[in-house]
Amino acid sequence: MLASKNHRYKSGIDPFKEKFFVFFISGGRTGTKFFADVLSNYINDSFSIHEPDVIHLSKGETSLYYSIKAFGIYWVVIGKLLGKTGIRNLSERYLSGKCTIEDIKETLYKYRKKFYHNIAQQLIIESYSGWYALIPGIRETYSNYKIIIIIRDPRDWVSSNMNWGTMYGNRDWVQKLGLGRLSPELITDKEYTYRWKDFDQFQKLCWAWRAIYETLLEHSKNDPNIRIFKFEDLFCSKGKEDHFSSLLRFITTFNNQNFYLKNQMNKKSVFNKKIHENISYDFPLWKNWSKEYANHLNQICGFLMSKFEYGSEPDWKCKINHQP
Repeated sequence: MLASKNHRYKSGIDPFKEKFFVFFISGGRTGTKFFADVLSNYINDSFSIHEPDVIHLSKGETSLYYSIKAFGIYWVVIGKLLGKTGIRNLSERYLSGKCTIEDIKETLYKYRKKFYHNIAQQLIIESYSGWYALIPGIRETYSNYKIIIIIRDPRDWVSSNMNWGTMYGNRDWVQKLGLGRLSPELITDKEYTYRWKDFDQFQKLCWAWRAIYETLLEHSKNDPNIRIFKFEDLFCSKGKEDHFSSLLRFITTFNNQNFYLKNQMNKKSVFNKKIHENISYDFPLWKNWSKEYANHLNQICGFLMSKFEYGSEPDWKCKINHQP
């Protein structure tokens, strides 16, 4: 929880240099909210939160009231409507060449310094897919940071997003409000710009997975403070507890500071709670896709997905090779 007035840090202290930060970044639909919800319960002197400056019509932390109180109405509402504030907008502005690393650094200082000052804990953990293009900005702005990138099989990611409906779908208020959404034209992807108008939601999501993870991989090269985990290893594999332990060791160990786990932590119980389950399961899993869907995804994502050893199943190869 946020610190009371008695716990606020002196204004002369720079939280970007004095505090420690962990960012969970992905393309969304990868369980990052799960980590924000549970980690502060298990790591001493830590505060974890999901999408702190995103407008949510819910109660508690990350509610509209909370976000406005923490950041101010300009940064949460007015600036977003103008396309100038918010982490997602900042990512897109950077990708489109409308702002520089220095602009990112200046903006983060302006609207996040107060937020960080009012957190009593030393380790601040944030999960938000909107950071996907801002790793260079994190690197230049935060003295003590760790980044966890979570990648998910694009076939399952696309199916989940088709059912969730908030990206290029019927629940996409970003598009409905005319605030812009990641597109080939935005990032000057000439290969797909001319085809975009003919793409349906499925194809747009395939392209978005590729664009987001290409960006994340490019920006994370040769950075020892970044680790990539597969969603399937953390949530679906028999060894998920070992992968989770590895993740915990990484995010609690800094060059000049270690954070310790609370004694009552039970790793087995951590994974019992499901968060952000799909609101619909109308769109099928890939095994029930048509060959047309399979080949659309393979044409757009095939090269990148193979890097992470996705797509080796005989059933999948049959679909994309047009075998009967």
